[in-house]
Amino acid sequence: MNYYYFPILKTKPSEIRAFKELDEKVRNNILPIIEMTGARSYTYPENHKNVNLAGKKRPGDINKKRKTILDMVGNNKFILDITDDESLHYNGIEELQQSDNGYDAWLKFLLADEKFKKQVIPTIQFDIEDLGNTFLQIKNLSKEFYYLALKLPGFVFESEKYNDSRLYDLKNVVANDELQSIIDTINEFIGENERLIVIVDFGYIKDLNEYKECISDGISKITNINNIKALLFSSSSFPSYVKPVEENEMPVQELKLFNFCRNLLQNNSKILHSDFASIHPVQYQTSGGGWIPRIDYIYQNDQNLKYCYKRAVSSEKYKNDSDEYKPLARKVINADNYNTIESGQTWGDIRISAKANGDDEGKSPSYWISVRANLYMTRLFDIMTNAKYDYSFLSL
Repeated sequence: MNYYYFPILKTKPSEIRAFKELDEKVRNNILPIIEMTGARSYTYPENHKNVNLAGKKRPGDINKKRKTILDMVGNNKFILDITDDESLHYNGIEELQQSDNGYDAWLKFLLADEKFKKQVIPTIQFDIEDLGNTFLQIKNLSKEFYYLALKLPGFVFESEKYNDSRLYDLKNVVANDELQSIIDTINEFIGENERLIVIVDFGYIKDLNEYKECISDGISKITNINNIKALLFSSSSFPSYVKPVEENEMPVQELKLFNFCRNLLQNNSKILHSDFASIHPVQYQTSGGGWIPRIDYIYQNDQNLKYCYKRAVSSEKYKNDSDEYKPLARKVINADNYNTIESGQTWGDIRISAKANGDDEGKSPSYWISVRANLYMTRLFDIMTNAKYDYSFLSL
């Protein structure tokens, strides 16, 4: 199987749906990096037939995530990581991240189902404060899985004030210059047979130009990637909050980062493209006041992409009004910068057209996040498979 694109997707309904609704050809040639979120708890209703359970909370079962993930990817391979977004931990995540006995709980989770084991490429849980158990984990994982993945932060902080690795202040952020030494150390454990896939996560980048000097400092420390399978640079330029105006355009920075890093490393064919599939890297709790309906789409001009959106006017009248999605969809259809994807019938385009024609499906913001991500991943796949693009694929 040839892989051309590596989106980072969390196990949230909106992101799962966006991936599952991709065209089969696209889905089969994408290797998703799945950031597993925790298992939500469930409160039994007060009128539950079992009076002993009525009103009580049932903890979420993290083991059910295996079925969720397999339903998402079908028979395809995937990279599995654990989300570092604390707002999405819920039940079970902390246990999998415990370093005891070489991350024994993580290893058991990966090995509990034979089908799951055959498809998963696990990420190494890396704890600089507990290298003994970290390296024991690597040793044990390398016995069970041929390919391993490692996700590392692209930035580190000079000040402890900024403890959220996704909220970057350029006055306090510096490039992670330990990337090469960490790669070399892990390769010593698993052997230098191109078994390691490295993902460098730069998080949210609004404007690449502001970060180029910092990124260059870090990338220049990467001097040898001959012994790894692939090196992926990932980011997202989609904001956590879109200002309440009717419409706007935002230049996509993700491809710019890919090209910038690839040029710094002399266009090495092992450098592949990853991003957060048009999703902001961190989920933030929304404040009171409700949501204003909005439909996002992707404008493509050659290899330049822009995030575009149509939004209900900012007034109390339109807050929480799911009926507003129908006129918004018609606005999208009639927009000068909206064009359906030429490669085929894309689910995201179909849903916008259906809504414009009065279809009732799609009454929540999460549904339209799925539409945006579905359109974005399809656009990226088309760009990466374009023969004019200087890009080498990964085959596993």
